[in-house]
Amino acid sequence: MATKPKVFVREATGLVRSLTWFDGTMFNLAYYNIAVAAFIVFGWGSWMFPGADMGISVGLVGLIVDIPIIIGYSFLVMGMPRSGGDYVFVSRALSAPLGTGVALVGLIFWAIFSYGQNAWFAVYTVLSPGLAVIGNSMNNPGVTSLAIVVSQPINTIMIGLVLTFVAFVLTLVPTSTLHKVLMVLSPIALLGFPVLYVGLLATASNAGFQ
Repeated sequence: MATKPKVFVREATGLVRSLTWFDGTMFNLAYYNIAVAAFIVFGWGSWMFPGADMGISVGLVGLIVDIPIIIGYSFLVMGMPRSGGDYVFVSRALSAPLGTGVALVGLIFWAIFSYGQNAWFAVYTVLSPGLAVIGNSMNNPGVTSLAIVVSQPINTIMIGLVLTFVAFVLTLVPTSTLHKVLMVLSPIALLGFPVLYVGLLATASNAGFQ
């Protein structure tokens, strides 16, 4: 009787799948946050492009543009391990030097630029305006003044450095600890903006909302 061909040289690899599909979904939704995306599209986008139909421009056109990317990544992930990132995809599909270049660009953007950009975004675009909205809606001058203080350049830099340091520390902790932290932060990230929006709409008057 012919023996069945082995997929792996060693049957016991020591690899354990510790994250479920729910964990992966929550982590992806926390990073590509739906609530933050809605804030950027319908809040920031409507302010930058007054009169534009953001639903059609983003919901329809964006979906058409994203479909080929989603399909392409799906086929790549089915054929190769995702743990190596885009380096594995590009180096195996095209060439190793191109894969190295993609990895270097990813290091510069994701690990260096993205940290600083996200810290600036969190403080200058979310924290300060959010405090201003809460202060004005609740008629609380103290919170409104805090929003102005936070938006000062030196304070923005200091708070951004703290957020960057926290993100750096989270990359050093064991996976099990990071898993627990993200499972707590993910629901907060997903529900924070919707709860805040509903609360402000429920407590603000028509004149105040306008």
